[in-house]
Amino acid sequence: MRKLSRRGILAWSAAIIVLSPLLRWASYILEAPKGWVPYQIFDYTWNSADGLACGALLAVCLREFAPRRSAFGKAVAGLFVIALALMPLGVHSKHTASGAALQVVPWNILFVALIGAGLLASSGRAKPMRWPFLEFFGEISYGLYLYHLLVFRGFEWLLNTDAIRRLKIDLLLGLSIRFVLCGSIAVGIAWFSRRCIEEPFLRLKARLAP
Repeated sequence: MRKLSRRGILAWSAAIIVLSPLLRWASYILEAPKGWVPYQIFDYTWNSADGLACGALLAVCLREFAPRRSAFGKAVAGLFVIALALMPLGVHSKHTASGAALQVVPWNILFVALIGAGLLASSGRAKPMRWPFLEFFGEISYGLYLYHLLVFRGFEWLLNTDAIRRLKIDLLLGLSIRFVLCGSIAVGIAWFSRRCIEEPFLRLKARLAP
């Protein structure tokens, strides 16, 4: 990536977006007959790189072409329409080859549109993306991504070992309590990680980055 021009990054990103569904399809065709669980297809970077490539494509397009706000707004609206039109693919089961290959495609497009909408909103007068609440979650987002499953799975383990008393309550209420409790713990861990682990490493960039 360091040696590629912006146009080169655009080309590689587009190629990855096209190839990733094909790789997922091939993975399913080759491994499903052996009893491989289809959702494991997404555990491998090369089978989920199109989401990353979509983000790169958006970032480089904005830098390379610097579109006017009105033109960018039309592009974002177009992406929303495309995502909604393709959404039937997004509800396919991963237990089919086409579902494994295409299920995330409309979601990737939708999230690019949502990021674009956020950028448009942030360039207006209100600037909602600068609200302290959202800036806080933006800062801890990577740690939250890393740690949240550990917390939720730890909670499930405690339930399965009867370390936590199972209450006879409504299923929706139970799920809500689980979400609030585990989510709060995960946010706390992510905040600690940001302050005590990530930021010291980020400060090294000024000395180590060329």
